[in-house]
This record gives sequence, C-alpha cells and structure tokens, in this order.
Amino acid sequence: MAVSVQQKKFFKFLQQKENSRKTFSEVDVERVTDWKPATFRTYYGKGQFSEFVNQNDDGSFVATNVVNITVEDFSKKTITKQASKSTWS
Repeated sequence: MAVSVQQKKFFKFLQQKENSRKTFSEVDVERVTDWKPATFRTYYGKGQFSEFVNQNDDGSFVATNVVNITVEDFSKKTITKQASKSTWS
C-alpha cells in the first residue's frame, strides 16, 4: 500500500506532538499537511483517527499511540476505517 505525502506529513507531525506532549489544533494540522480546512475535521469526526488523536475539553488535540508504529501501520489503521478507500487528498 502506497502512503501519500499527506499521510506521511500527518504521521510525522503526530509523532512529534506525542513525543513533546504538546497539544495541537486543526489549523496546525492543515498547515503541516496542506489539507483543505474541512479534511481533518471530517476524518476526525468519522472516527478515522480515533486510535491516534483525542480532543481535549478546551478543543485542542493530543496525539497518542503513534510513537511505536510505522507510517505503513498508521496508514493501514486509518485507511481501513474509511468508508471509501480514498488516499486522503
């Protein structure tokens, strides 16, 4: 399975956030991945990132469970939760 550039960017971003224990916003994700504003919100809302991203009470997000996996495993786990088999464009 090919991993898209956006997936790789998002994965690396989440690893950095998990390692630093810093929160992030939707806008942070958009800047890193070059996604359209609704992309992260849509995928998050459908539960596709539920294993890796949690929302805090203040609306910020925290990354979990990405430090000890490969980008390929991350891609498989998020893609298989999608209703359609798109590649996160």
